[in-house]
Amino acid sequence: MEKRRVFSPGTGASPPALTGREREQAVLSLCLSDLASGESPPHDVVMIGPRGNGKTALLGWFEHACRDAPVNVAKVVPSRTPTEGALASKLLPPSRLVRLLPKKWGIAGVGKAEWEAPSAATDDWVDRLIHRCRRNPTAVLVDEAHTLDFKVGQILLNVSQEVRQAAPFVLVLAGTPGLFTHLGKMNASFSDRLDDGLLGIGLLDDAAAKEALVKPLAAQKVSIDGDALDSVIEHSQRYAYFVQVWGQALWNQRIATEATQLTASHVEA
Repeated sequence: MEKRRVFSPGTGASPPALTGREREQAVLSLCLSDLASGESPPHDVVMIGPRGNGKTALLGWFEHACRDAPVNVAKVVPSRTPTEGALASKLLPPSRLVRLLPKKWGIAGVGKAEWEAPSAATDDWVDRLIHRCRRNPTAVLVDEAHTLDFKVGQILLNVSQEVRQAAPFVLVLAGTPGLFTHLGKMNASFSDRLDDGLLGIGLLDDAAAKEALVKPLAAQKVSIDGDALDSVIEHSQRYAYFVQVWGQALWNQRIATEATQLTASHVEA
């Protein structure tokens, strides 16, 4: 049966061909190599750019690469992490805390979704996180980081600096252009420590946008002529998301017409 879906126009979905992000992938790969060898990368990573340019797809690519390494991955969702306790639970899951907590501590509720680490215990759970990362190198991924609660964000940036100095750990943040200012207010020196880890995620160049269309079609033994390809790239404005939207629309036309080459008439349709 012919595939009904070849492209991935869903928000944040991994595209069939991740193109034009070689520099970003190289930076993330170096971080992963450090972690896999038991060392911390020299910097955290911040990816900043307008929506639709593939930041979430890059995070997904890095997550899969980490799991293959293998390197432990913790994903922080800002909307689900409104407090320090919620952050502690995500970075150091309650199941691990149950084994690590001193017997004199009360642990009622540990392991439940609503459990929260007491704010006064920040130093303690960070020490335990360092201990864990020494055994299991960890990458913390935060998408939509521009929506991080201010206090939680401050703690996360400070934790990253402390843990990364003592154990294999990296923080990877992705967000819209407002993220840079948001982070600066949380920690004035954080951006100064990023070096090569500050990545601007912009529009694809022409070659990468075309490859993102041509490669998945070619894998299905379908071609697209030059005029049609140029037209799609112009209409998509080289946004990674809209390239995927156009790709799937063209694939739907290919199914409807049974064409083996897509032309300007398919683009018009």
